[in-house]
Parts: sequence; C-alpha cells; structure tokens
Amino acid sequence: LLRMFGAIVHPSCIIYSRALIYAPWNLVMRENSCIASDVIIENTATVELGAYSIVSQYSYLCTATHDIRDND
Repeated sequence: LLRMFGAIVHPSCIIYSRALIYAPWNLVMRENSCIASDVIIENTATVELGAYSIVSQYSYLCTATHDIRDND
C-alpha cells in the first residue's frame, strides 16, 4: 500500500500495521529495515531508513520545522 503512494520500500522490509506514516512519498526504506507498531513518522521531507535499521515502538520521527526566533 505504501508503494502505491510513492514510498520506496525494499521487499525485505517490515512495517507493522499500527505505524502511522503521514507522507508515504517521502519514505525510503533500504533492505531489512523495520518500522514497529505505534511509530509515528511525520515526514514533510524525506525520511530514509538505512539497511538493517529499526525504528522501535512509540518512536516519533518528524521532519517538520519552524523558525524558533519568530514570535508568531
């Protein structure tokens, strides 16, 4: 399903069903990488998981940002 929305996912990857990925088109997963249950990936920019990497349960990856010096 992620591939249908533009994710690049190696066939050996594991993505658990309760993982939440906001922008699949900004996800790249190399061989044998894994995203566990209850992971949130808020990827307004590309997130690339290298080979044999694991994102453990309840992790939050965020590529969104804002200017912390701007009072508004």
